[in-house]
Amino acid sequence: MNQTEMAHLVGVSPMTVSNWVREGMPCRHPGGRGRASDIDLATALEWLAKRGIRPNVARDHALVIPTDQAPDDDDSAGEDGADYKVSRAKREHYAAAREEMRYRQEAGELMVAGEVETAVADACTTIRTALEALPDALALRLAAASDENECRNLLADEIERMLEQLSADLLHATKA
Repeated sequence: MNQTEMAHLVGVSPMTVSNWVREGMPCRHPGGRGRASDIDLATALEWLAKRGIRPNVARDHALVIPTDQAPDDDDSAGEDGADYKVSRAKREHYAAAREEMRYRQEAGELMVAGEVETAVADACTTIRTALEALPDALALRLAAASDENECRNLLADEIERMLEQLSADLLHATKA
C-alpha cells in the first residue's frame, strides 16, 4: 500500500507516514519523486508498536504510548494489543480492497480472469483457423500469378480481408 493509503487506514496525515518512512519504517519500496511507496502494513504496524506509537485504526489520530507504562495496565498497548491492531488493520485493508475490486468489476474496469482466458483462447483458435485456410484460399490464384508483385498483392489483399473479418468477429463477440 502507498503512504496515502497507509495514512488513511491508520488515521494520520500522509506527511506523518512520510516522516515515519524517513525515520526507518520498513517498506518494500520507499518510493521517491513520482514513485509511490510500497508499505507492508503488518511490518509497518509492528515497527510503530516497537516505537511506542499506536495508530488509531478508527482513523481519529495517532496515540503515543509512554514507554514507562506499567506492564499490568489493561490498555491494548501490549503485544496482544499490537497483534490485534495489526489483524484489524489487515482485515480492514483487505475488506476495502475487496470492495474496490467489486466496484471496478461493476464499472467494467476489471474482468474475471477465467473469462478473459476463454476469450483469448477463442480468439487464438479463430486466428489459427483463418491462417490455416489461407493456402486453400490462395493456391489457385497464386499458381496463376505471373510475377512476384502479383503474388505479393494477392497475399496482402487476402490477409487484409482475413484480418478485417477477424476484427469484425472479435468486435461482435465482445458486444455479445
